[in-house]
Amino acid sequence: MTLLNLPWRITFSHQGRETVVDKTTLKIVERLAPFAGRIAANPLNLLVDMGKATGDAAARQRRALDLLHKEAEPDLMPGNEAWLLHANHSPVPFDFRDAEMADFKEWFFDTDGNRFLKWRLVTGGSGRGKTRFAREFIRSLKHEMGDHLIGGFVDTTAVSARPDDLSGFLDVRGDVLMIVDYAERFHDAVALLLHATLAMEQKLKPGFERRIRVILISRSSTEVWDRMGSRYPQIALFRARLNGGLEICPLAPLAETREERNIAFTAAYEAFDAYFTTHWTDIHSRPMPHPLPDLSDDAFKDVLLIHLAALAIWHDGAQVGDVSRDNLLGWLLSRERNAWDRLLDDRGLDATLQGPPIEQVATLLTYVSLGGEGISGRSRAVELLKACPLMDGLPNPTLSAIADIFRELYPGPAWVNGVTPDLVGQYLLRVAEDEFLDEFDGDLDEA
Repeated sequence: MTLLNLPWRITFSHQGRETVVDKTTLKIVERLAPFAGRIAANPLNLLVDMGKATGDAAARQRRALDLLHKEAEPDLMPGNEAWLLHANHSPVPFDFRDAEMADFKEWFFDTDGNRFLKWRLVTGGSGRGKTRFAREFIRSLKHEMGDHLIGGFVDTTAVSARPDDLSGFLDVRGDVLMIVDYAERFHDAVALLLHATLAMEQKLKPGFERRIRVILISRSSTEVWDRMGSRYPQIALFRARLNGGLEICPLAPLAETREERNIAFTAAYEAFDAYFTTHWTDIHSRPMPHPLPDLSDDAFKDVLLIHLAALAIWHDGAQVGDVSRDNLLGWLLSRERNAWDRLLDDRGLDATLQGPPIEQVATLLTYVSLGGEGISGRSRAVELLKACPLMDGLPNPTLSAIADIFRELYPGPAWVNGVTPDLVGQYLLRVAEDEFLDEFDGDLDEA
């Protein structure tokens, strides 16, 4: 018997407090039940849990807000240059996306046809600027709306661990915007979130509606949705609505023309120059290269590689006449290798771990992160590193300290994310020894 077969109203008691639940609440609970973790087998237990929280709605809302990432700028600049290419740490000003920004704001504010719930999937290859765009979009909305907007990037690890906390979003006031980065890697967490928004929509009352928006970010659309509809009927039904469903929004390359690429390169070079002369001692400003590098190759239509070119040339890591995708990524990877070795030394770890051993760790963590749902916690990271041949026999505390190096250098949606940005991680895998990757290919499911 489902919840909707129960009487019109039911009353239950918990610790001396009675709670009356009507049919509307039962519909919400039934939507929440599929992802309620331990209580999925008996949805009535969810009513008991909601009853426990009835007297402390504020605490329930705080737990829900804790599922969103907190933005925090680092106090100290890490030594690896890849850090400065991340969407939330780049010193390069955000620009050139005015048309996309206007379109997304229209999508957010428009409620024609009573479309108070909307989902969008932003797609594009690695280095396209998807995460940076979403980050700047929500910053712009918060600047306009202040406390009336609740939202941010969703911590998928927290959602998977505490799915019941999503119920706290049922009662928050104001509009809601939730963003999931790397959505193709976190199918289950995405499903939990989308079911929660369906429950939020169900609870809307005429005259007290609010906008509920979800932005999913993925390299492609098929990876996210091929299995989603068959596994989750309610999500499939919402997508099938005439005035609802999922809008797929491919993000166009930022710099299609040579002129646009030169403008983007100049802005990036000036930003890095200002950053380093401000944060580093005894560093003087370095003049803009003349002539500008040849960025005519199609690889430079994506903004991240243009930023990398500016970063490498500022460091004299690439000659102006010798700028190519592989040269730039090879230069950056060599800087990252130095950072791994330096941190091993800083933390007093055995010097024999430098070089091939730590690179094997980087390769394995990147391989797992890019190919699945990421590495959700310290125990999983240590378990993986035990399977690394050049880590054989190391005690758990040492393996844990090594995992921490990559956790700190490459923050992202999972506990450990491998080498990022993805362009760098993909390049690392491409130059890694095939024999090493083949050795793990059949064993990762058991590790």
